[in-house]
Amino acid sequence: YHPVLENIISSITFDQSENPSSLEIDTIKFDTYYSDFPSFNIKYPTEWVTDDKGQAADVIFSAVAGVNPSSVQVSHEFLTTNLSLDKYTSKSVTALRNALPNFKLISNTEDVLFGVDATRLVYTTTEDKKTFKIMQIFSIFGDTAYVVTYIANNENYATDLQIAQRMINSFEITGTSTLINGHYSDNISGL
Repeated sequence: YHPVLENIISSITFDQSENPSSLEIDTIKFDTYYSDFPSFNIKYPTEWVTDDKGQAADVIFSAVAGVNPSSVQVSHEFLTTNLSLDKYTSKSVTALRNALPNFKLISNTEDVLFGVDATRLVYTTTEDKKTFKIMQIFSIFGDTAYVVTYIANNENYATDLQIAQRMINSFEITGTSTLINGHYSDNISGL
């Protein structure tokens, strides 16, 4: 029996508070965006702006607050030859190096998109003296590569990262011609 140890043990308290950003994300309402061609669904925050008329991506979701607001884009590429995910990743990194000023690859890791092996790239690029941090997750489904891209100002990257990840987790391939089973879900919200 050690009275000093007993005092130390009795003085220990556990912080029961939750992560405030986790609480904030749980209060955000999400809608579902449906694309007929290519056939996919993705959930997005109701207050974000949706643009599916541009040529840069199949759809772009943009936050409405802040300078250089965050965005999540979904695009696809029909593949003319059979490519493995590794070869597609290598091709993508080379294309990014050639196309983006001051491209800097931060990480290249394995991931999952709609229950299928995927690649997650995180990189930065500088344009007009502004640095952007970008996360891309892509996978190949049959003869189509799907790419989900999160773009944010480097300083604000962490702010909407949870929202972007929820959106990515909710991504689903749909349609009768797709023979893919699986779904990667966010076990916090069920998205």
